[in-house]
Amino acid sequence: MNTLTTRAGGAPPLLPAGASAFLRRALRQGTGIVLLGTVVLGVAAIFSYAPGDPSLNSATGNAPENLLGHAGATLADLVLQVAGYGAAVPLLVLAVWGWRLTHGLAVSSPSWRGLAALMTLALSSLAFAALDTPGDWPFMTGLGGFAGDLMLAGALHGIDHWRLPMRVAAADIGIVAGTLAAFGLIIALGMSFSDWRAFVAALARAAHRAAAGLARAGSWLIRVL
Repeated sequence: MNTLTTRAGGAPPLLPAGASAFLRRALRQGTGIVLLGTVVLGVAAIFSYAPGDPSLNSATGNAPENLLGHAGATLADLVLQVAGYGAAVPLLVLAVWGWRLTHGLAVSSPSWRGLAALMTLALSSLAFAALDTPGDWPFMTGLGGFAGDLMLAGALHGIDHWRLPMRVAAADIGIVAGTLAAFGLIIALGMSFSDWRAFVAALARAAHRAAAGLARAGSWLIRVL
């Protein structure tokens, strides 16, 4: 027989003992699965971006090459134009949060860590904006997107306005922004040393399985051909 705990006033509880804990674990793991699924979709959309795909600012009749179709092409174009490579920050944060939740680990102070993630996103876009843009970059913006370009221009204008005694270049701003972004990312992820060790071990196991799977597939193809 399930043991019941008594609520305030002596009334019996609505659920058997342990049921509420089970529901909390299930909700936590379900949330983690949703976050990991969101990361998979985001990675698929961004990494399969094709400049010729139809989007909000590119009305073409071409069939989208993006793995997620028209929705993925529009999302990837919007995200990369706004944040550039800084878009990797929220994907990484959500991936780590999802991994923690699916393994039964809580994300402490999620509101503060979410705020840290947003600040890290902005700093990362600023840092990427300070880098030289390669010739094959498909956008008019820099590597940090429109947001990075805007923040970099504002920082340079502010420095020029205050007439600092030393010369500050875009590269200097990028170094400072990148350093702050690294610290912000550590805060946003909220992982201890043991968490990092377990996370790296899990990635290593996944990479090993993937390599073994590719090796088996290669052997099968060799036998078939």
